[in-house]
Amino acid sequence: DSNSPGSCPAVLCQEFLRGKEYVVDHVSRNGVHKTVMVWVYDKRPANGSAFVYFGCVPVDSNSPEALIVIPYIRGVLDAMGVQNGPSHGEVMMTEDGPCLIEMNCRAHGGDGNWRPLCRALTGGYSQVEATADAYLDAFQFNRLPDKPPSPFKASGQEI
Repeated sequence: DSNSPGSCPAVLCQEFLRGKEYVVDHVSRNGVHKTVMVWVYDKRPANGSAFVYFGCVPVDSNSPEALIVIPYIRGVLDAMGVQNGPSHGEVMMTEDGPCLIEMNCRAHGGDGNWRPLCRALTGGYSQVEATADAYLDAFQFNRLPDKPPSPFKASGQEI
């Protein structure tokens, strides 16, 4: 009886994926997707849990992993019909290749604590500035590089 206390009429199962989880942040304008940052989650065992999020580490846009996850997430954006605004995609790099975890039509989370780091890494812009340019200044948006500089202009990580 689904009305009795503690009953559960449905169950959703999700495959457990093994690999590193990457975050790919974009800003789009009229279907042009610019990668503003690629991260890999720093996850480690702690406090009896198999993994705890300790932060995000920036990934060089010319690394072998970035060269796979950037076009993969751009394909997801195209498949979803995303034309404008910020996006935040998470993808697990498994032994079988990339597997989408989630796609969000919003900026990277964390209350923006990553913004100063992004501005240092890229030499002056983050997803915030790129989003403002996408909506308000086509000229400036078009001047943004297709992906972050390689090598980065600074170093650091989000913790």
